[in-house]
Amino acid sequence: MAVYRARMIDAITAGEHTFEFNGRDDLMSDTPVRIVRAFFDTVDRHLFPVKHKDWEVNCAFKNADRGVACVMGVLHCEEGPHLPFAVFVGPK
Repeated sequence: MAVYRARMIDAITAGEHTFEFNGRDDLMSDTPVRIVRAFFDTVDRHLFPVKHKDWEVNCAFKNADRGVACVMGVLHCEEGPHLPFAVFVGPK
C-alpha cells in the first residue's frame, strides 16, 4: 500500500484541508475519477468540513508527468447548500 495526500479546497469558504490515505501502489495509473473515488472511499467522512451524503464530478483531469489528479465537483450536503470543491491527489 502506498500513502497519498489529497488537498481539498472548498469554493464557498475558501477553506483548505489536507488528508492522507492509503491506496494501491498503482493508484495513480487509474483515471482521475477513480483516484478521487479511492480518496472518498478511504478517508473517514467525519474528517470532512461538512456532512455530505454524496458527491459528483463536474471536471476531472490528471497530469501524468507530475503524478497529480484533480477533480472539481460538488458535495451534496445533508443540510444547507451544496458545496463546490476542488481536490488534488498525489503521492505523499
